[in-house]
Amino acid sequence: MRWLHRIKIRTRLFLVLMVVIVPLVVLTVLTVITQNRAIDFGQKEIYGVWYNRNLMDLMYAVQMQRALIFDRAEGSAAFENQNQELRERIQTLLNKGTDLDERYGAALASSEQWQTVRA
Repeated sequence: MRWLHRIKIRTRLFLVLMVVIVPLVVLTVLTVITQNRAIDFGQKEIYGVWYNRNLMDLMYAVQMQRALIFDRAEGSAAFENQNQELRERIQTLLNKGTDLDERYGAALASSEQWQTVRA
């Protein structure tokens, strides 16, 4: 501790200031990094909700079409109308899914899986 008495007061104050400021800066940087990660994660959750909402609608439409085909009466005009409506709905949802994948597929890392669904 004798060496501390040999240092000028200005240098001692500077050292004390550094001891206080360096941890404060480090903690501030770590807090900002953590908050940015949380914001990015929250944004990906929102993208996922939009993406999954479309997938749920698509799955429902496909299930309805399968049920209609399973329960259909041979050559019924009502069947053909309903089936055509469901085909159009499925095609619309597939196109919407492709648009969503183009926008958010990279962020969600889901493009490869969407191509499998689309095929």
